Amino acid sequence: MSWFAPADLSTRLSSVELNQLSTGDGRAPSPDNDVLQALLDRAETEVRGVLSGRGVLSDTAPTGVLADITLDLAVEGLFLRQPGAAAKLPDGWVARVKRARDLLDRMASGEIPIPTIAISQRLSILNPPSWVDKAFFP
Repeated sequence: MSWFAPADLSTRLSSVELNQLSTGDGRAPSPDNDVLQALLDRAETEVRGVLSGRGVLSDTAPTGVLADITLDLAVEGLFLRQPGAAAKLPDGWVARVKRARDLLDRMASGEIPIPTIAISQRLSILNPPSWVDKAFFP
């Protein structure tokens, strides 16, 4: 099951942009949801791959910064699937995607915590149980 559905991309782009970028010419009556879902799945796979060494990510859609990263990476894919010279990110999106990947790398390195890991698991990562703890817990 995917974290996000095509409708979630409407938080990033207008319906006109989604239609234009997903269909190639914008003449279709609505965006191509198969294309949008494939890009969302690709972005999720990238996020899961980068963070794979940092614990298990939930199957439920992340919120906050991890959701922003995933949706921004999907938008990048949407722009880059355009034919020829049109396959480039607009200037504002270049910085946004760079920031998303930088944050993802910082999460992967452990520099910043992954926001979808439960607080109890984050605490155990920061302060793993030791033999002393066993004296206090059965």
